[in-house]
Amino acid sequence: MCIGTKQKRLKNTKNSDNQEVTSVLDDNMLELIAKRLNVVSFCAFGAVCKRKNEICKRIKEDFQQSIAPLAMFTTKDDMMKTCYLFDMTNGKTMKVTLNNMDGNLLVGCTEGYIIFEKKGGKSVFLVNPLTGHQLPYSISSWIKRYSRPRHDHIIMATDLPSKSNVLLAVSNDVDGWCEYQIYHSGIDGWITDIPDTKDWMDVVVFKNRFYVVTNEAQLGELRIEQLYLKFNWLVVKNTPLNVDSENLKLVVGNNQLFMVDFLAEEYLDIYKIDFDAMEWIKVDDLGDQALFLGGELGSAMRKPGKWGCPSNCVYFIKDSPPRCCLYSMEAKMIDDYPIEGNPTSSDELCSLGWYYPDQCLKINYVESGIE
Repeated sequence: MCIGTKQKRLKNTKNSDNQEVTSVLDDNMLELIAKRLNVVSFCAFGAVCKRKNEICKRIKEDFQQSIAPLAMFTTKDDMMKTCYLFDMTNGKTMKVTLNNMDGNLLVGCTEGYIIFEKKGGKSVFLVNPLTGHQLPYSISSWIKRYSRPRHDHIIMATDLPSKSNVLLAVSNDVDGWCEYQIYHSGIDGWITDIPDTKDWMDVVVFKNRFYVVTNEAQLGELRIEQLYLKFNWLVVKNTPLNVDSENLKLVVGNNQLFMVDFLAEEYLDIYKIDFDAMEWIKVDDLGDQALFLGGELGSAMRKPGKWGCPSNCVYFIKDSPPRCCLYSMEAKMIDDYPIEGNPTSSDELCSLGWYYPDQCLKINYVESGIE
């Protein structure tokens, strides 16, 4: 009994000492600690108390830029039970088990969450592969598909003035019809179901609005104003002529909206839109930024110099063998990163695209109750 009491007394003293040390650390030291954490630990750090939460808010933008995208792969016969995240900055591969996602259909990625459509297409799940957190949504659609998801794009907006999350689901039908649906958490329901006759190649959220692009480089805008929707096709000068590309992507970076058309070893065309003049401007130099393209998980613009990697280029994921390839602004390969530490020797890996861990910080589900 005496030994047990002594152990308990020592444990309590240690906890008290740790709390005292933590309390005397100034904000600068706590900032240094927070910046060295991974995304999951950063979220936990900010949920400890009001002081640490304020520190995380203050450094969040800089912290996000320090987090490198991860190349995501799965095995062809795995049915999405597991995935593998490759970090090109250190060559390490991490295996992630996706609970309850066996046999579901992959749609894409939004705000750091992988999107799966349940069999039958009546619901979707947004899953954070690092934390396991899930966001389920019931969904309806008149478009019927077989052996592939009903929805080509599902994307979440988290920065709307209403402070509510909005989910946009887009279905491009094989007969040329496009259906889009909006789920608004402010009213806990779907508020529209409007068909259109043009296929959307890509969808992004930029400055509280959804933007879409067709294979002919036509740009559309969807606004959400007090639970009402307004969609229109924009008239933009200097739109590339004679474009018919399924590779067109919309990319948000450096507080700008880009349109990218890339085919490895063939061409790379980048344009940014000037909303004041309503015109596309050709971009030939990305400066300290780089494009991340490839797969089903979305595109992004990042500053890889923060991780010691080259900028002003394209990072593109390839299969057979799985690797991350670097392309110049002339679309020529200049380097590649083989997937080291392949966790499976007998199964063939296939690429899912880039996963962006920092984006999940936009979905804040830990702040309530902080004191």
